[in-house]
Amino acid sequence: MTSTVLMVGCGVMGEPYLRAAARRGLRVALVETAARAATLAREHACVVATEEVPDGVAASDVAWVRPALALAERMRPVAVLPFAEHQVVAAAAVQRVLGLPGTGLDAALVSRDKSLQRALLRSADVGHPRSVVAAPLASFTDLDEIGLPVVVKALSSSGSDGVELVRDAAGWRDVVARRGAEPVLLEQYVTAQEYSWEAVVQHGQVRVDNVTRKTTTGPPEFVELAHEVAFGRRDPVLAAAARDLGAAVVRGMGMQDGIVSVEFRYDDGHDVPVLMEAMVRMPGDHIVDAICVAAGFDWFDAVLGVLLGEELVVPADAVARESAVVYAVAPQEGVLQGTGFDAVAALPGVRSARQRIPDGAQVRPPRSSADRLGAVLLDCGDHAALLAALDRTRGLLREAVLVTP
Repeated sequence: MTSTVLMVGCGVMGEPYLRAAARRGLRVALVETAARAATLAREHACVVATEEVPDGVAASDVAWVRPALALAERMRPVAVLPFAEHQVVAAAAVQRVLGLPGTGLDAALVSRDKSLQRALLRSADVGHPRSVVAAPLASFTDLDEIGLPVVVKALSSSGSDGVELVRDAAGWRDVVARRGAEPVLLEQYVTAQEYSWEAVVQHGQVRVDNVTRKTTTGPPEFVELAHEVAFGRRDPVLAAAARDLGAAVVRGMGMQDGIVSVEFRYDDGHDVPVLMEAMVRMPGDHIVDAICVAAGFDWFDAVLGVLLGEELVVPADAVARESAVVYAVAPQEGVLQGTGFDAVAALPGVRSARQRIPDGAQVRPPRSSADRLGAVLLDCGDHAALLAALDRTRGLLREAVLVTP
């Protein structure tokens, strides 16, 4: 009898999990919104059962729990995979009920609450910026406790949504006027270079990892524009510091099995990395696609194998390459006329170029990840070729993205 994997949520970046399941001859039971589930069932023959989450509540963690448990009761899966932020708690709940490998419900809950994450990991001696929870924001009056400038973050969000830098007293008055009723995390502004650390974890131990260097818009929103994976190959000191930080986070959260992403800031002048955020799910922005290119083996299949209870073995014959993801953005507010993605796709070193926002749509310079126009995945043989491909891609995107006011 063919075994079934339960996937809780599946955006575009989660579809490689479906392909990995199909290659293994597994069926997939899927919890998703009706429209998305219908699309995936039509495009992937391995999707054999679905349970619907209403569109209006799909942004709520709780909304995914009951349908996930119901579908698990029907299909009795042998593994459970979460996709994005709002699905990690539901997946962990099913893993716990069925006694299957997974992140652990404690780790999932800590992943979803920045204030709980800060408190728990501080007790595990993980380096943090100074922070305080203001619930609501308007109730917080002692700015000297954090100091200006200060970063304001939503307690539970993703994709830079709800993140902004407040530089001065006038900015503070403005953010309180706009977001005074919202519970937020107020955090010391750290100016060091931003990175992320990704790892596949099994039995609470890091089995394979990666360091990604990030380029962002900078303050006030810090929207991510590029990710250069396998960066630790060129900086062993950084790689070791990131691994130490990541292992401490895994221990502190009590994570057991799956994939983890840890965002941090670090410069040569810092003794230790400073944690920004930890997530017990795949990172976004096609970072795992780039890691698969750079590592020379399929991380999606590796994560699936770990959740199936297989011991992870990194292939000895994996051929390492260089990879990065670059995002196109609008230079001004207006109507998108074109992006030049067809021309970008033909450039040397470009593996894929995917436009996300269609021509004719209203666009603006990025204030969150949702404003980005599309992504380019680079695949190069060495670091010099990657740098050249990054320059070519960015140059053509600057020239080709056309927005009319």
